Amino acid sequence: MTYSIDNIGTKALIPTKGTVRLRLLLALLCIVGLLLIAFYSEIAQVLRFSLLQSTIICSSITTDQSLAHQDNVSVAACTCSNTSTDLLTLSSPSTQPDDEAAKQWFANKFWHMENTFPLCSMDSCFNFSRCANMANFRIYAYGPPYYEPLSYLAALNSTPWLTTNASEACLFLVTMPTHHVRPCPPHPSTLPHWNGGLNHVIATLADRWSITAPPPHTIGNASVLASCLYETTHRPGFDISIPLAGKTHLTHLQSLKPWDRKYFLTFRGTRYLGHKEGNFRSNPAMRAMHNGKDVVVAVTCNQVTNNEIREQNPDAGKGCDEDESRFKRYGFRELMNSTFGLVPAGRSPSSYRLIETMSTGSIPVLISDNYVKPFEGLIQWHQCALQFPTSEIARILPALRAVSREEMKRRQRYCLFIYEEYLKDDVALVSAVVKSLKLRFYGMLPQFNEALPIPLSGSSKEMKVSRF
Repeated sequence: MTYSIDNIGTKALIPTKGTVRLRLLLALLCIVGLLLIAFYSEIAQVLRFSLLQSTIICSSITTDQSLAHQDNVSVAACTCSNTSTDLLTLSSPSTQPDDEAAKQWFANKFWHMENTFPLCSMDSCFNFSRCANMANFRIYAYGPPYYEPLSYLAALNSTPWLTTNASEACLFLVTMPTHHVRPCPPHPSTLPHWNGGLNHVIATLADRWSITAPPPHTIGNASVLASCLYETTHRPGFDISIPLAGKTHLTHLQSLKPWDRKYFLTFRGTRYLGHKEGNFRSNPAMRAMHNGKDVVVAVTCNQVTNNEIREQNPDAGKGCDEDESRFKRYGFRELMNSTFGLVPAGRSPSSYRLIETMSTGSIPVLISDNYVKPFEGLIQWHQCALQFPTSEIARILPALRAVSREEMKRRQRYCLFIYEEYLKDDVALVSAVVKSLKLRFYGMLPQFNEALPIPLSGSSKEMKVSRF
């Protein structure tokens, strides 16, 4: 750079005309650069906002198909998103999908998915001080105006645990609908006592959480009470798995010994076609268990979604006509007189057949993946049921044939104890729900402790009591 001397004896250096032009050019370039950065930042923000709006709009789109048909479409209905949360998610580089994310271990597996529930436990997401000075355990049940307590949870209305005064409640129970609500169910955050979900329990008996419940990442401090809990996503000691209520109870069969029954192993139900939950019931290994003597597996393809699939692709219903003929030969009540009862997952890992099978004194054999069994804090399921993954159906019969009479007797006794104590009717079920909720305190609030029955080694009706 060239400088000239202003006068003799002066050290100040003055830039030439060429230097001034160069500086002006550099300043102009800087200004243009800053404008470009601001322009593209604005575009990026608009794109993110547009993507967010598209997500919300898409999640609100509904279909006029029947509920049965909705199970076969790849739409997670009623998952309206929280704007502020989603905007942060969209702008976070760590949440963007990549090739590795597409290869997650749970890809192409039913009942397996990424865990997006908040990392919560009783110590971090529960306000014990709210309950500490209460003499009695109280639950305030509420929800959006058009929701009613569902299934057996309605029995809570006739118990001393329910209160209509929110100020005296230790817990707040929010019941979600069982079926789709259009366009989307209101998020619990709109409820007057939500408080970020603190001391709240969201209850649902839907086949999948995504059908009617809010997006997992938006539930804040709330815990979950659901029949669709998975081992890889539920939070032990915080969330509680509950059963689907049985439709038929055949208690007159309870007096029969396991080895004095008409059948050894039975199942009668729907076979699912296509790439959807429960399609393992079409597995040749499932149907191969049937021998027409002491093992009966009778399935039918006659179901709304199945009929649509067969109409579009007749080959998809291979063996359905033969299955239908067998299905009509056996009655449901007849097949319940069995040593073991198959309880295969359907549209959900849970099944109402669990309670139905146990009501008869049969030993339940679960076929399910990633399933959190009901009331695990109260029930030692390994003493009652047997469980097999859907990929290991061929192992079922050999394993059951190897069970000794002594083990059959022990399992049946404990199963009947479970049924009588926790599952036999709506009152027993809602009582088990409350016991499970209080168990989460682990004795820290002694005023809520109560006696828990423990079966003796004799009759299933005999039991002793322990304190927790």
